[in-house]
Amino acid sequence: MADIQLLRRVVAPNDGWYCIFSLLNGKAPRQDHFKTLEELQQEAVSLVAEGRDAYFSLGKFITKENREAENCGWMQAFFLDIDCGIDKATPDKYGRIKGYVDQATGMQALKDLCKALSLPRPTIVNSGRGLHVYWPLTEPISRKEWVNTAKRLKVVCNQEGLEDDPARTADAASILRMPDTFNHKTEPPLPVTVMVMGDEIS
Repeated sequence: MADIQLLRRVVAPNDGWYCIFSLLNGKAPRQDHFKTLEELQQEAVSLVAEGRDAYFSLGKFITKENREAENCGWMQAFFLDIDCGIDKATPDKYGRIKGYVDQATGMQALKDLCKALSLPRPTIVNSGRGLHVYWPLTEPISRKEWVNTAKRLKVVCNQEGLEDDPARTADAASILRMPDTFNHKTEPPLPVTVMVMGDEIS
């Protein structure tokens, strides 16, 4: 069964809407909003049974009309998306590298970043191929307050040379893979699991 314990820590409990997004073989996107995590969990179980990739939104939404950042009212974590794989570590036609050759190399880069910036120990999820990294907050904050710090985190990650996905770090509409589901970008599909449960921070 899809695990919602991580979601309890990283998604704001404020009144509003949770969001789950899924793909089937990289296509046929489906998106739904739910009032409770338990409802979202049941949907995730159905998505796994259908062989879909399941993602949850880090933002808590004011309405269920869309998953746009402007509709996000509250956040309760800062996060990074670190892609891994030979394809990600190989320069593209513009010479850009978008990740690390494997998870061990990505994990070492994350450790180096945390040491250089004196960051607290993060919560880390094995996304099947890469790493999803979270710093849960002890209480929710507004999207406007969140985005100011998230932009700073994005800048310092770039300055430190971390090869993360910069599109995720300061986007309140970001989605990341839900634990205890599967990453179908590989054959066979790889499980999405919590590797490290870090501390909450103020």
